[in-house]
Parts: sequence; C-alpha cells; structure tokens
Amino acid sequence: MKRIISGFILIVMILFAFAGCGESEETTAAAEDTEARVSQSDTAAEKGGDTTSAQSGTEAPGAAKVEDYYGTYFGENGVEMTVNADGVGKFKVDGEEYDALWIINEGEFVIWDNGDHAFSGSVVQANTELSGKWQHTEPMKFSADPSVVTAPVYPEPPYNPAVFKPVTVDMHDGLRITVLGAELFRDDGQGEAIRVYYDVENKSDESKKIYDEIAATLTWDVYDVAHCKNYNSEEAKAIEKSVAPGDTVRCASEFTCNWEREDVYVFEIQLEEYRMAAMFGATDQLEPGDYTVTAEFKMKELPAFPEGGLPGAG
Repeated sequence: MKRIISGFILIVMILFAFAGCGESEETTAAAEDTEARVSQSDTAAEKGGDTTSAQSGTEAPGAAKVEDYYGTYFGENGVEMTVNADGVGKFKVDGEEYDALWIINEGEFVIWDNGDHAFSGSVVQANTELSGKWQHTEPMKFSADPSVVTAPVYPEPPYNPAVFKPVTVDMHDGLRITVLGAELFRDDGQGEAIRVYYDVENKSDESKKIYDEIAATLTWDVYDVAHCKNYNSEEAKAIEKSVAPGDTVRCASEFTCNWEREDVYVFEIQLEEYRMAAMFGATDQLEPGDYTVTAEFKMKELPAFPEGGLPGAG
C-alpha cells in the first residue's frame, strides 16, 4: 500500500513541476511584451505622435513630430514666436523679446516665458501653421507667413474739430492756468482715453514745481475717472517740471474713459492747498482767492483742437 501511495505522490509532484515550468515561460513572455509596449509608448510621447499607432509599429498619417513645430511664426495678436530644437524658443511682444521654453504634454504643444506669455496648441501644417490658445483662453493661430497675419484693428477715436473756448483762472498762489481743450486717444495699452491740455504760467516771484502745486481730476456724475497708468505724451510728462517766474509750461492730464458715454465729464484743476482743505471740510478757512479751474467735456461732442494741433502751434 505504501508503495502505491508513494508512487501516486511522485506522479502528482512531476505533474506540478511541468505545470510550473509552463506558467513561468508564459509569464516571462508576457513581461517582455509589456516592456516592449512601454518602450514604444515612450518613444511616441517623445515624438509628440499617436501612442496607439506607435504600439502597432506604424505611424498614423498626419501625426505631428517634434520637428514639425520648429520655426518662426507670427500670431494674429501681433506676437512673434520662435520654436527651436532642445525645448527652447522666443516670444517677441510689443517689440520686446523673451526667452521661452516649450514641451509636448500629452500630445499638446505648450510654450511659455518669464513674461507671463503662453501658447498651447497643435500643428495644422508642419512648420507653417499652429492653432491653439493664447494665454490659455484666447483662440489664436500662428503662421510662418507674416502676410497671412493681420495686426489687431482698433477703432479710431471720434473726432469733432470744434474749437474749445479756453478757460483761464489766476490762482491764489500766483499760477495762471488756462485749460485749452481736449482730445480722445488710445493709451499705451490701447485703452480708450482722454487728454486735457492746459498751460501753467508762473506769475509769482519764485520757481514752482507743477506737480507739487496742483492736482487734476476728471469726474462723471459723482465718480472719479482713473488717470492713465503711464504718461502717453510729452505734455503729460511736463507735470513733473518746474516753472520759473514769468515762464509758461504746457501740460496735459490723461485719463481712461469710455468714448461712448453720454455723461458730461468735468475736468478740474485744484491747488494742493485747496485739495487738502477739502479733505478736512475746511475750505471756508482758506484766504480769499481762486483755488480751482473747471471745464466740461462730452465724449460724443468733444470740443477738440482743429486739424493743425494745439492753439498757437501754427
């Protein structure tokens, strides 16, 4: 009996041994196949191509390769973009160049720089046209042909060549201020804006720095209008000049505005002394004299200078 049982056990062990050998071979083959697929997938990702087609050993028709992105492109927004090898490139925005980096992330081309500019998209035609989004939100096309791309078109400001009747006030501190008129323009950010011109004449016996002497405001209804962030004209910069006794300096104040607004805009120049007193409700404590000069403008009926420039400019 023991011999029979021993023989049975031996047969079972031999069967298990053969079964184990077969499973090991299948597992090894499956592992090798998986490694091959991962390797092919990685290669496809590096090329920016289709992972599925790479696994099958063929490349899908029209699948983009990394080198299909190389070149210099011109955007519909006026931006110039250069894509070089090795993940580097450039943006040119408003004439200023920025070094850029790019990658292909899950088949999508993404390029960005340290100036907060970014574009993401795909190839429409290799080395010729890219399509995607600028700053991640704005639909945009970039073309290698600059003639295909047109710069953004901004409407011209409305213009009424009516002559504004100058307003002149001899202020309490010896400055004579004459408001000459206004014009609409686009600021350096292409925003709608208004520029009000005025002359500052020093009738006193001492030099005065204009910025320290006066403050200019523009209001509609009860709301103050913001000054433009930057000076957009030499006249606007002149507010930082000093005016010597007997001299006159032409200045301007620039404000953001809405050209379509129907309200009357009120421009006012205040002496700093008056502005401080008004803040504390103490204007009644000021000495007798004029501390402000005002003028009114309507956007759609804006009194502006006739063609030829400012009064007295020839």
